[in-house]
Amino acid sequence: MVNGKVISAKFLFVWRFVRLIFIFVVFDCRVM
Repeated sequence: MVNGKVISAKFLFVWRFVRLIFIFVVFDCRVM
């Protein structure tokens, strides 16, 4: 149970980071 929570937290953190980069890249491309 605890192990699953840790994996879920890590996945959430990675997803947030990837989404942030994706939004930044798309915004940068639109500005250019």
